[in-house]
Amino acid sequence: MNNKESLLIGVSARSLFDLKYETGILNKEGLDAYREYQRLHRDKPLKPGVAYRFIQRMLALNSIVDNGSPLVELAIISRMDPDTGCRVMQSLSPLDLDANISIFTSGSDPSKYLRSLGVKLYLSMDDASVKHAIDNDLPAGTILTKRPITEHDTGDGDIRVAFDFDGCIGSDSSEAIFRKGGIDAFNKNEEDNAGLPINPGPMFEFIKGLSNIQHAEAQYALKHPDYHKRLAIGIITARNARAGIRVMKTLDSWGISVDDAFYMGGHDKTPVLSAYHPHLFLDDSPRNIESARTTVTSVHVPFGIA
Repeated sequence: MNNKESLLIGVSARSLFDLKYETGILNKEGLDAYREYQRLHRDKPLKPGVAYRFIQRMLALNSIVDNGSPLVELAIISRMDPDTGCRVMQSLSPLDLDANISIFTSGSDPSKYLRSLGVKLYLSMDDASVKHAIDNDLPAGTILTKRPITEHDTGDGDIRVAFDFDGCIGSDSSEAIFRKGGIDAFNKNEEDNAGLPINPGPMFEFIKGLSNIQHAEAQYALKHPDYHKRLAIGIITARNARAGIRVMKTLDSWGISVDDAFYMGGHDKTPVLSAYHPHLFLDDSPRNIESARTTVTSVHVPFGIA
C-alpha cells in the first residue's frame, strides 16, 4: 500500500509509453514474436506515450516536498510478462520518471490490485480492465486519445486537470433525472435541491487527492513567496449556470475548491477545451470524449447511465 498522504496513479505501459509498433507485432505475429522483439530491444528506451506529459508533470510536483512522503507516486500496472516489462522499467529514467510500484501480470486482468494498492486513478487503453475496475467501485478511465498531444504546451511546469461533473466527480443521480424527464425536470430538481450535496462519483478520490496537493502548494507558497502555483483544477459541465450552483455547493461540502468552472448549457465542450488545454480531461459521456480526444488527452469514465 502506498503512503496515505500520497496520490497514487496507476498507468498501463501502453498509456505511458509509445508501444504502437510493438503492439502491431503482437497483433500480426503473435505473443512469442512480441516478447522476442522486446527482449532484443530491452536496452532501447521507449518513447513517450499519450499519458506521459500528464504523469511527468504530476510527478514534478514532488519538488516542493523537502522531507516525508511524496505528493504523487506512480504505479505501472501492465498485462506484460515480467521479462518483457524490463524494457518498460529501463525506459523510466531516460524520460525522467520514477515508478515506486510496477506490476506485470502476464496477460491477466491487473485491475484487481488497484484497491489493495490504494490507487486513486487508473489509466489504461484497455476498456475491459477499466470497465471491470469501475464496476468494482474503483477510479478508472480509458484513454481514447491515440497520440501524444503537446501543442500549445508550455515549459512552465503548470498542469491542468479538467473534469465533467455528473457521472464523473459526482454521481449520475441528476443525469438520470435528465434522461427520464428532460431538461426542465433536471433544472427543477437542481434548483429545488441546490443545498443538498450530490453523492460522490468514481473520480471523487482523485479530485480529493488533487485538492490535497493544492493545499500543500499553498503551504509551500507561504514559506516561498516567489512560488508559482502549478496545479489547476477545472470543471467543464453541460449544466447551465443556475444548475451550476449545486455543483459548487457540493464541492464546498467536500472541502474541495476548483480554479475554473465552465457551464456550457448543453453546448459542445471542445472549443473551451481547446482554449483551456488541460493535460487530462475526464468525462463519462462517449460523445464528449469523441469530440475532444484529438484536441486534448481525453479519458472516458464508463460509469452510470451515460
